[in-house]
Amino acid sequence: MEVTEYKDRLAESLKAYFNVYYDKAICNFKFDVYGEFNQRTAKYMLTKRQKFMLLRMMNTYFYKELEEQPSLEF
Repeated sequence: MEVTEYKDRLAESLKAYFNVYYDKAICNFKFDVYGEFNQRTAKYMLTKRQKFMLLRMMNTYFYKELEEQPSLEF
């Protein structure tokens, strides 16, 4: 499987659950594919003022094709 084919398959599989953006720049660093998922679920007791349970989830996927091996030297 080639890199562009992998990128396209990844983006298509994320589209069912994520907001997918192409060529997204974050802090002056450009990502080829960026996926974002936010969910908020709450359970209430008697009225909506008294929350019994609150769950927030935020998932993010980043994909970037690299031209060369990254270096971890500082």
